[in-house]
Amino acid sequence: MENSIPEEMNEKEEMALTLLLQGHKDSEVAEQLGISRMTIYRWKKNDTQFIKELEERRSHLRQQAEDDLLELTESAVNAIRDALNEGDPKIRLQAAKLVFAILRERKEKENEMSPMLELLSEALSGIEGELGLDKKL
Repeated sequence: MENSIPEEMNEKEEMALTLLLQGHKDSEVAEQLGISRMTIYRWKKNDTQFIKELEERRSHLRQQAEDDLLELTESAVNAIRDALNEGDPKIRLQAAKLVFAILRERKEKENEMSPMLELLSEALSGIEGELGLDKKL
């Protein structure tokens, strides 16, 4: 994505975009730029170029965040795998509990729960209290 200032946008609009994307409130942006909050509001509601740039940049930031999370997936899976192979049974069962919770959530989203997953989950629930694992992760 090109980061140059589009012809239709002035320097204050460009700075407003940057500050908004950093999470600043409209009033904070307006104060920093020496303009009224209503100007920011008008840009966000009526200025098609500003609206388009803001949405494109937000989309780009969301995609970057998603890509960063996907890169961490392998490390997270490896950490769970290591925990499942840990010598301490409490750590192993906590890791198993996490895996089942993830699988249960995924199956619920798909609107179907595997009978095997239900059985294993119930078995895990039955012994977690005895091992002090009945607390939330």
